[in-house]
Amino acid sequence: MPPRISTDALREEGARGALIAAASTLLLIVVALVAIGQSPRWPLVKQQFFSVDNMRSAAPKILDGFWLDIKMFVVAQIAILIFALLVAVVRSLRGPAFLLSACSPSSTSTSSAASQSFC
Repeated sequence: MPPRISTDALREEGARGALIAAASTLLLIVVALVAIGQSPRWPLVKQQFFSVDNMRSAAPKILDGFWLDIKMFVVAQIAILIFALLVAVVRSLRGPAFLLSACSPSSTSTSSAASQSFC
């Protein structure tokens, strides 16, 4: 029988692992920010990509594109729901014209008993 490990030991180990993970993540973020901030081209990147004036001037176009994306999503969702309903209805039809081609008389002679019971 394996030795029992107390729940206190498991809690300590879990807390220790979480602390190590949080500290290493924080250290990585700090090192990355310092390295990026010390880069010789950082002022150019900052001006090009993080300019508040550029963000304000581009915001209306971005919002228009987002609104178009929402409208396209709604239209696609409606089309998908209609198509899925059509597929579900056709699959539930039991008439002879709607049977699978695997159930045709020529293929039932070579198929297994399980598929014949389906047909």
